[in-house]
Amino acid sequence: MGAVVFFEGTENCKVEHSEFTNLGGNVIMASKYNKGLEIKDNYIHDCGASAVSFVGDVSAVRSPALTYREFVPVAEMDTVSGPKGELYPRECLVDNNLIHRIGRVEKQTAGVQIAMAMDITVSRNSIYDVPRAGINIGDGTWGRTYFGV
Repeated sequence: MGAVVFFEGTENCKVEHSEFTNLGGNVIMASKYNKGLEIKDNYIHDCGASAVSFVGDVSAVRSPALTYREFVPVAEMDTVSGPKGELYPRECLVDNNLIHRIGRVEKQTAGVQIAMAMDITVSRNSIYDVPRAGINIGDGTWGRTYFGV
């Protein structure tokens, strides 16, 4: 999984006031460990896959069941709260971006994709004309979802 702008092992980086257009794949991705990434005031359009993705590593998930056929018996589940490791995006912000006409090549895409990540704030974005979801919270690992805030 890659992207035009790819962050891994970073802290306090920013992508601001930029235009991304006519790109064939993912645009901005925070992979594994990332803290404090801010993606603000950008225009992302006419791209092949997802606009903004936060994707942690499965090594940070307790008792993962990665497919519908996998089942973790209750007696074997790790029930400690929170991440098991550090390889996940956290405390990041996606604010005031205009995102449209993405997913022109890949169809399982999102304006903002969140998977195996924690404390990601998505606010005041306009996301439309996408093939799947404007905002996709893939698994809800360690998280809370607030509506209308």
